Amino acid sequence: MSDKKKVYVDTRQKSIDSDEVIKESYVYEGKAGRVGDTYCIIYDQIEDETEEIIKNIIKVDSDHKVTRTAKGTGSSGMVFENGKVTKCNYRTPYGVINMSFFSKNVQCIKKADEYEIVLEYILSIDNQPTTEVFMKIRAEL
Repeated sequence: MSDKKKVYVDTRQKSIDSDEVIKESYVYEGKAGRVGDTYCIIYDQIEDETEEIIKNIIKVDSDHKVTRTAKGTGSSGMVFENGKVTKCNYRTPYGVINMSFFSKNVQCIKKADEYEIVLEYILSIDNQPTTEVFMKIRAEL
C-alpha cells in the first residue's frame, strides 16, 4: 500500500424523475495499492452535513467487479458487477435505506501512475429506480 496520495472522485448523477443532473468532484488524501491479491483504494471523506469522517475502502475483485465499504455516520457495503443487480442496506442515523444497484459498466484500469475505476449504474431505493450514476475514481500510485 502506497504512502498518502491523492484520490480523485468525479460523479454525475441524473435523476430519473426530473432529469436534473448534479456533477461533483472531490480530491481526498488516501492510499492505493495491493493487499494480498486484492487492489484497494482507501480514503476518508468529510460528511457534508455533520462534518464527520466517513472511511471508504474500495476493493477491486476483478476487472469488472468492485466492492465499496463506507463506515461513519452512515455505513454500507456496495457491490458493483457488470450486468448484475446487487443490494445493500444503507444505515444512517435516521434509519435504514434499502438500495439496489444495476451495474451497466464497471471498469478497472491500472496505468503507470494511477489506478482508475469507472462505475455506471442505476440506483434504486426500495426497488424504485431513482438515479443514473456515472462515477470515476482515480488514485495516484
